[in-house]
Amino acid sequence: MNFLKNKVLFRCDAGYESELGSGHLFRCLTIAKYLQVFNGIKSNEILFIIKTGKKFENSIKILKNFSFKVCKIERDIKNYSRQEIDILKNFKADLIIIDRLGKVKKKFIINALKNFRRKVIIDDSSINRKLFDVSLNPLITNVSKFKNSNIGKNYFISPVFFYKEKYFKNFNRGIFLYLGVTNNNLQIKKILFKISRTTNLPIYLPIIYLKKLKNVKIENKVIFYKIDEFYKYMYNSKFVIISGGMSFFDAMYFNKNIICLPQYRHQENNINNYKNLSNVKIISTKKGNFEKKFAKVMNYFTKKDTGYKKATKKIYKKKMKFTLNKISHLI
Repeated sequence: MNFLKNKVLFRCDAGYESELGSGHLFRCLTIAKYLQVFNGIKSNEILFIIKTGKKFENSIKILKNFSFKVCKIERDIKNYSRQEIDILKNFKADLIIIDRLGKVKKKFIINALKNFRRKVIIDDSSINRKLFDVSLNPLITNVSKFKNSNIGKNYFISPVFFYKEKYFKNFNRGIFLYLGVTNNNLQIKKILFKISRTTNLPIYLPIIYLKKLKNVKIENKVIFYKIDEFYKYMYNSKFVIISGGMSFFDAMYFNKNIICLPQYRHQENNINNYKNLSNVKIISTKKGNFEKKFAKVMNYFTKKDTGYKKATKKIYKKKMKFTLNKISHLI
């Protein structure tokens, strides 16, 4: 059989499906760049296998900014299914990295991954994670522990690892809002209304929210940022309003005051580990009095401020490098 050979293969997605977003793809792109810089792997030796079509267009948009090879598969192919096994068993690589929420099946590992010398899995919750060379769980932490498991925020990986200081230019400090790409439109409108009733600070919103906010009148100045400006606007914010996904750790990296609105159960479980921190306020969107609680926290953070601490960044960067090296040393 003629295998399609690569040095490194990534299996991840980005899109508008529930609990997906774009964080998994950006994390994999950070790993890919690290392997290029520190292992000397060329971009044409790295392959991304991604779903395309409706709800998955985001993957292609993001990958267009990079020169890695891309293999597109149908959007209706289920994770760990027979169809996915049939696709992956045609490939061969020194390393495969699978980054997604779910529970990997032993049958999948045996049949789909036999042609990969080393294997890494990120944020899976199955006991079968132990069959991988490295298992990382920075986000999904309520999982079984074993020798090669790495659980908790110390194993967080973010694109900010490669950002230079000059990227973070200071400008007017506003309120950064990002609840992922699969959010509740009504919830966003309620939040914007409460912000406008509390402060006249500018509001930073992702450009993907532009259509969602049609006909919504806000007195505050609204700045829509592009996906490649995400960290610039987060850095320059007075405080952030985010869900409990990977963007939460990005905000921690910048030592921000955080209003956290978990959108899914796994986010609630994860964020509860940080509820005692003075710069983190968690508000459940499923319980009563949401608007009243949100307004109270808004008032509190509008008066409170935190600055960007290089010491905080240094600690996180050191931990990120340690985690990236765990993967790098497999090649």
